[in-house]
Amino acid sequence: MKKSLLTRLFDLEEGEEGRVVLLLIMGFFMGAFLATFSVAAQTLFLNNHSAKNDLPGAFAVAGLFGMAATITYNFLQRRIPFQLLGMLSLITVTIITAAIEFADLFIDDKERIYYFGFTQLAPFTLIVLLVFWGGFNRMFNVRQTKRLFGSVDQGALIASLISFFAIPVILPLLPDVDALYTISLVSIAIFTILFIVLSSKYGGANWALKKEKETYQKVSIVSFFKNKYLIFLSVFIIVGMVAFQFIDYLFLNVSTQQFKPNELANFLSLFEATVVIFSFLVQAFVVDRVISDYGLRVAILVNPVLIAIFIGAALVIGSLFGHTAESATFIFFFIMIAMSQLFVNAIKESLDEDAIKLYQLPFETNIKIDIQTKLEGTITALAMVIAGGLIHLINKVEIFDILYITLFTIPIIGIWYFVGSRMYNSYRQTLQTTLVKNKTKVVGNVEREYTVDKVLEKEINGTVEDKVIYGLKLMEKLEPALFENAVIRMANSANPAIKSFAVERVRALGIEKDLDKNPELRELAQTAQGSAEDSDVLSIAPDRLMKLSKSVKPADRVLAAKLLRKLISQRTIFILLELLRDVDYNVRSEAIVTARKVKRPETFPVLIDLLSSPSYGHQAAAALIEAGEAALDSLETAFHKSGQTDLVMLRIVQIMGRIGGDKALQLLWKKADYPDKRIVKQILYSLRYINYRAAGRQAREVMDLLETEIGKTLWNLAALSELPEQDEFLLLREALREEIRLNYDQITILLSILYDPEAVQLVRENIQSGDPNGIAYA
Repeated sequence: MKKSLLTRLFDLEEGEEGRVVLLLIMGFFMGAFLATFSVAAQTLFLNNHSAKNDLPGAFAVAGLFGMAATITYNFLQRRIPFQLLGMLSLITVTIITAAIEFADLFIDDKERIYYFGFTQLAPFTLIVLLVFWGGFNRMFNVRQTKRLFGSVDQGALIASLISFFAIPVILPLLPDVDALYTISLVSIAIFTILFIVLSSKYGGANWALKKEKETYQKVSIVSFFKNKYLIFLSVFIIVGMVAFQFIDYLFLNVSTQQFKPNELANFLSLFEATVVIFSFLVQAFVVDRVISDYGLRVAILVNPVLIAIFIGAALVIGSLFGHTAESATFIFFFIMIAMSQLFVNAIKESLDEDAIKLYQLPFETNIKIDIQTKLEGTITALAMVIAGGLIHLINKVEIFDILYITLFTIPIIGIWYFVGSRMYNSYRQTLQTTLVKNKTKVVGNVEREYTVDKVLEKEINGTVEDKVIYGLKLMEKLEPALFENAVIRMANSANPAIKSFAVERVRALGIEKDLDKNPELRELAQTAQGSAEDSDVLSIAPDRLMKLSKSVKPADRVLAAKLLRKLISQRTIFILLELLRDVDYNVRSEAIVTARKVKRPETFPVLIDLLSSPSYGHQAAAALIEAGEAALDSLETAFHKSGQTDLVMLRIVQIMGRIGGDKALQLLWKKADYPDKRIVKQILYSLRYINYRAAGRQAREVMDLLETEIGKTLWNLAALSELPEQDEFLLLREALREEIRLNYDQITILLSILYDPEAVQLVRENIQSGDPNGIAYA
């Protein structure tokens, strides 16, 4: 089915078009309301009150109104349905707007009306935005929110642009600036009606109070202050808003000095239109690139850095050339302050708001709405009160003037930068915690990768008798070194069958000296071994040992192999080398155990040759692993040996990874470009086993491998998508799915070498969960 222009333009999916269209129209009238109300409120206030003396108090009062409004909104949020809450909030805003518009019919003191109108700008903005974005968040999941929140805001952006440019044109046609309140009143009334339509058509059961209580929870004051990340985010918003208010105070002050009262409304509207244009340009060409290329840490630090530059320049210019209207160079001071205001608002409305919304992603879905209300409402309003109070206190000192306000803005910007840089670390920790919590909610278990030793350890630590014994038998064949430690531990088992099995194997291995100092266990082991044990401690001459190793009886040769563990020397090493090539399985197995215990370099080539043997390969690998770094040179030589089999090469790479250490890592990386991709894959598995983190040149090599693997994955996905779902292609489709699964495994391993393995695994599990919120967090 052909997609509509709107669907293609805003990257909509099926079923989203109706909701997004309504939100776009609502955004248009919201933008018109906020634009006309802000120009009217600011112009009338500045023309009738002292910017220097009255503005700080008005900021504080506006903040108090904002706090009262948002606290009430938050209090009612889980007590009445959101549809009713939104309607009541918007109707209240409409009534107060109407009261401001028609108050002059009942009140003669217009200055008081203008003061009240200015103080309502903050609560109106907070409440209208909370209702708009509250409805948006309730209609879309986290994944949709991340994709659409930039699109649905376009309506408000377009309306603001039209309104700000239209004001200078229509003002001469209006009786006075007060008439802008009429346009605001009409806009908010239409916005309210559209919200009622939206909630009735798309709210439904999801917006019901019962569903609201089940889905969303409130964060208590105690929990709020216990959450380190929430504190960081709150402090960042407060400090940033204080900086905004300081610059806003400076801007409005210098504007009243630069422009006459009848010019002020035109200037403010055109300036705000310029801000909208800059904001649009930043959002269109800068936001995505900054966030994707430089990350969220840089995104929230752009504004304080730019503001510091312009405010610093304004401070220097004001100090050297003058900062009052009487100064001939006042225009330069004014331009620096205006540029600060321009960039503050443009970046705040584009980059900052997008980044802050992404910073709110780590919060769990059930508390996200409440946190958003607190942060974007109460915390923001509190910051306005703090800013107004600080400016008022500064103005109380007679020697301080507007230049000192500029000076005091610098340390605030410094604090803002510091908190922002620290907040990012807390953000990453919170995001990972949310990933873990989200993973536990997924129905069904996502398949994990386990190494053989971990699987066996888990099996023998179980409680089912048969499984434990079976696990021990497997471990004896696959991981003989781990097996010895395991049976010594299992000799203390409370289960008689497991205990009996362990004691028997302890006797057979001759490692009863390693048992815990438990007399009962030691007695059992000694009794079980009987007279055969005494032969282990006899002092035998090399000639006698040679005769034993040449005996036609396998039992004698086995005894010789055991005795060599205590009698190994330069004179007897060749006996062990012969026994390592013995035709009898038991003799050769005992000789490999001896080689593992004595760790003589002479045995390494023989052990490497045995790696390809189905019968002795695991024992030989265990012996080489236990030998450690001493075996690396022999392994490296054997790897490059002419005619060496692929199986042995794979086992060598695996053993090097198990040995670990700097030397082993260097040898592994030397083979990273080996032509055989199976070898390269085993190298990656070995690096992943030891939780290696690549850096520098090695990281670039891993990135090259990652890009190649992603290319293969995309090709396979495209092939799977193009294949018809018909019976004759069933086997091919299954093969492609298996190949894609292997591609994902390889990508996960490569990412685990570059980044934190646990984080990579959590991301994969959340993506594979199929839950939209989990995918968005991932």
